[in-house]
Formats: sequence, C-alpha cells, structure tokens
Amino acid sequence: MRILDRHVLKTFARLVLLTQAAFTGIYLLIDIFEKVDDFIEHQASLGDCLLYFAHKVPLVINQTIPMTILLATFLTLGSFSRTNELTAMRAGGLSLTRIAMPLFISALIITLGVITFNETVLPFHTKRMNEIFNHQIKKKPLETHRLENIWFREDDRIIHIGLANPDGAQIQNLSIFEFSPSFELLSRLDAPKALASQNQWSAPESIKRSFDSEKGTLLESLAMQHKIVPLSQSAQQLRESNPRPEEMGFFQLRELTRKLRKEGYNAVRYQVDMHSRLSTPFANLIMVFLAVPFALARGRGSSPAVGVSISIAIGIAYHMLQALMLAFGYSEALPALLAAWSPNTIFLLFGCWLMLNKRQ
Repeated sequence: MRILDRHVLKTFARLVLLTQAAFTGIYLLIDIFEKVDDFIEHQASLGDCLLYFAHKVPLVINQTIPMTILLATFLTLGSFSRTNELTAMRAGGLSLTRIAMPLFISALIITLGVITFNETVLPFHTKRMNEIFNHQIKKKPLETHRLENIWFREDDRIIHIGLANPDGAQIQNLSIFEFSPSFELLSRLDAPKALASQNQWSAPESIKRSFDSEKGTLLESLAMQHKIVPLSQSAQQLRESNPRPEEMGFFQLRELTRKLRKEGYNAVRYQVDMHSRLSTPFANLIMVFLAVPFALARGRGSSPAVGVSISIAIGIAYHMLQALMLAFGYSEALPALLAAWSPNTIFLLFGCWLMLNKRQ
C-alpha cells in the first residue's frame, strides 16, 4: 500500500471514529430527553435505564453510520484541500478517482461489515432493548396475545389453536381441517387438549369427522383416545412468539416470508423489510459518491460546519425518500425489490452524475 493511501486511510479512520462518537452521543442525548418522562413516571431504576441505552447503541450506530461516512469523507477531502495536500496530489498526476479510491474501498468494507453486524449483533440487542423498555421499565406484561386464536396452514390442512400455554407444552381447542386439492373439506379433527411429547403432539381425547367431498355431508364421526396429532409446529415454535421485523435479520425475514406464503398469508411487508436489510447498508458506499464531489466543489473554502450541514441535509433527504419508497412497498404500489433499492439507485445515479461533471 502506498504511503499516500495509508495517509488517506488514517485520516479517514480517525474522522469516522470521531464523527460516529459525536452522532451516537447526540442521538442518545436526544433520546434521553424524550424518554425521561417514561423513566420518571414508571420509577425506572438507574440500572434498567443504563442497560436500555447500552443495548440501543448498536441500533444508533446502524442508523447513523451513513451520515458518519458522508461527513468523514467530506472532512477528509476538505482538510486535504485546505492544507493544499489535494493540490499536491493532483499536481503529481493523480486523478480524483485515484485519490478517493481508499475511501471507496473503506466504504465497501464498512458496508459488508454492517451487513454482518445486522445479521449477528443488531437483532439480539434490538430485542433486548424492546424487552427492557416495555417490560422492565414500563412494567408491561409479557405479550401472550399471539398465543391465542392461532390460524396457520400446512400443505392441505388448516389448523386452528384456541389457546397455547406460554410454555408451549400444551394447546387447547385444537381443530384440524383437511381439504382436497380442489379445496373441498374431507375431514375435521377436534381435540379439547393436546400435549407435546417427544417432538410430537398427542390428544388424550379427540373426535374425527369425515365428509363427502362432493356433497359435503357427514360420512363418519369417530371418537379416539391418545391420538397422535398431525401438527408440525413444535412446542418450541409455539413458545417463541414471532419477533418484530426490526428484531430480525435478512435470513430470518426470508424464512418468515417463505413460511407465511406457504401458509397462504400476505407476506409483502416482511418481504420489503427483507430486501431493505440488504439495501440500507449499501447507503454507506453511496454516501462516498456524494461526498467526494461536494467536498471538492467547496475547495479550500470548505469548513466543518458546511460539512455537517450538507451531511445532515443529505441524510435527512435519503431517509425521507427511503421511508416513502418503503411505504409504497408496504402498500404494494411498488414491488418489494424496487421499493427497497430505489433510494440507493437514485442517490447513486446523482452521485455518479456529480462525479462525472467534476473536472478530473
């Protein structure tokens, strides 16, 4: 690696750390003022408050890292311009693209790191943050509504569970409807109770009714005891309520989307969030394309205040456009893939246009 590249990277890395620390501190400070009423009203302990903000730091970093990259790039090139280092680089025959190449490579590495971070670290901390705020601070009871009146589909069967105990080891008021390929009712199994045992479900008492697929009339009603219930949902799956989309990574959302589609439900919202998990980190790379021409356009007159203003303005514009496109995706006005990636595409094209119009 050239001495010049090491110099650019060293300056950029230092500014990234300083800028990220500043954005994180400002974000948390604002959040403290917003949440202080809740803390006082529910008499939250200091430990719970500190633990809540500790688990929120990864989410703050994930949300502010694009503006960090944008501002750090602006300040890096701005400092080189003010000290005439950029002029010396250009006089040495280096093009703008070559000078900024270490910044692009760094942004790409950060992008890949953020994708990994979102899959491994962020879901856990987001879930813990929500649990601490809702249950330990606001004293809300654990969510059990998702264990009542459950409907789902498995191949040619539709299953209804009236109530699943929080430990997932017992379900009540179970009904299994079996249909033909043409969606005609063939049988119905009703069990007041089913117990989990050795990765399967057993109903102490049950009644199975068979129907004529053409006429719909009852053919047979059979009472059974200790019947093995054809239910693929394990006790562990019933015990764990579905996490919120923000508590899930790309692969979890992809699996949930496939599951919902298989069961016949509309999974568009989860599909949009799934594509967003991949598209959003690439905003870090796109911000470099925007920052480089802006920084060079200011020349020696660039200042940190201008950099902060431009970074905040571009960051707000990006998040507003992203929110708008995601809303279109949720409402199915746009395909999920297009809704998630269109903000990146628009900002990338704008950045490339600025780069091409900047004299080399």
